[in-house]
Order: sequence, then C-alpha cells, then structure tokens
Amino acid sequence: MKTLHHDWLQFPRRAWLATVAATTAGLTARAAQPRRLVVRSSWQTVNIGDIAHTPGILRLLETHLPDVEVWLWPSNVGNGVRELLARRFPRIRILDPRKDVAEIFAECDFLLHGSGPSLVARRDLRRWREETGKPYGVYGITLDPFFVPDSKRPAGSRNEAIDDSLDLLSTAEFVFFRDSRSLAFAREQGCFCPIMQFGPDAAFATDLRDDAAAERFLKQHDLEPGQFLCCIPRYRTGSRPTGGCLRRDEMLTRFARLVTMR
Repeated sequence: MKTLHHDWLQFPRRAWLATVAATTAGLTARAAQPRRLVVRSSWQTVNIGDIAHTPGILRLLETHLPDVEVWLWPSNVGNGVRELLARRFPRIRILDPRKDVAEIFAECDFLLHGSGPSLVARRDLRRWREETGKPYGVYGITLDPFFVPDSKRPAGSRNEAIDDSLDLLSTAEFVFFRDSRSLAFAREQGCFCPIMQFGPDAAFATDLRDDAAAERFLKQHDLEPGQFLCCIPRYRTGSRPTGGCLRRDEMLTRFARLVTMR
C-alpha cells in the first residue's frame, strides 16, 4: 500500500520541538542523568483516536529529540495497547499511574500533555505545577466552550473547568491547539501563554501499520486503492454509547443516508 506523504512532522511541530529542546537543555538536572521528559497521554482504549495520540507524540519525540529520555504517564494502556507501544518504542518507560507519580515528579524535568478533546489531565497538570514548579507544555488539544462534563459533577462546573484550563494554559511554556477555533477561543478568553499556536493532533504522526491485514481487508471487500471513502463517525461520549447523544446505530444510519443523497 502507498504511504500518504505529508509534512505533519515538519510544521508547526518544529516550533514546539524547538521549545521543548531549549527548555530541557536549560534545566538543572544532575549532569550524570539524561534529560527526562514525561508524556501525559493514553486517555482510553475504546476508540482509534485515543490510541493513536500516544504513538504519534512518541514518534515525534523519538525523531526530533533523540537525546531526551521519555517516560509515558498513561491513563489506560489496556486492550493490547501497552504491548503495541512497547514493540514500537522499546526505549520508552511506561509508568503505572497508581504507583509511580511520586517518582515522576521527582525524576522528570518536563511534562508534555498530549493531544485530546480538552486539557484532559488538568488535575495532574495542576499537581505538577504546584508540587514541582517545573515547566510543562501542551500539544494538540481542543478547548471547547461547549464542553459538557460528566453528569455527576456539580451544576455550573463547565465554567470552572474552562477557567481552570485557561489558568493552567497561561503558565505553560507553550500550547498548541489542534483546531483554529480553540486557538481563537483561548485568545478571546485572555489566555496569555507566550507561545500559543495551531498544531495538528499528534495522531497524524502515527506510523504503526499492518499492511498485510489491510491488503486482506481490501481484497475481502473488493475495494480498490483510491476508489473508496473511509469514515469514522464522531461520537463525543466515547465508551458511553447513549449519554444524551444519538445511538451509534442511528448515527451510522443517518450518515449512510447522507452519503447516499450526495
């Protein structure tokens, strides 16, 4: 299968990679230790996007910051994701979020929050800022003014979540938003991070492939390369198939009707 060529590894990731490199180089880590960066990512394993964020960001760091030791602080690497990441990135240390937080705070020099639909780990980011005083950056997130938190949260917590996120983003070394509307919204709300730009979701940098399986699928369904459309419907509730949104089967039916009408 042909590989789609793109410049996702070049721009605007050059800007944040240069920032991370300069920041980690200037840290006061002991000379005998390598510079160490922790990636906060791997939110869940129930959809392809949340799985792809992490290998994408790890690939970028591996490519552009090869001398920096990288640790992964995940939320969930079940369903075979841990093994998948370990095969592709054998040098990466995958941490246990229940046991290793104290070691992360003591040993890592920089925290990089990975791509996601919001500042997903804002509570961990606040702990990092308050307990370590060390720098951090954010890459490839959405800042959604219509963010709807879990139903168990107190009424009015949406604004608190946005305000908390804006406060944390304003003290980051850099913030890259994965869509221009989020960038505009952050600026409108007074976010004053010194480096604040657009940056595509890290999932676009993923290089994990299974060409043999893909070829079998194409043959099984009589699909010709370049002659079909692959669509993954978006459902905001993740692993919760209803939650006030359309059921997945109803969503797929409506989408199929739309494609047919066109």
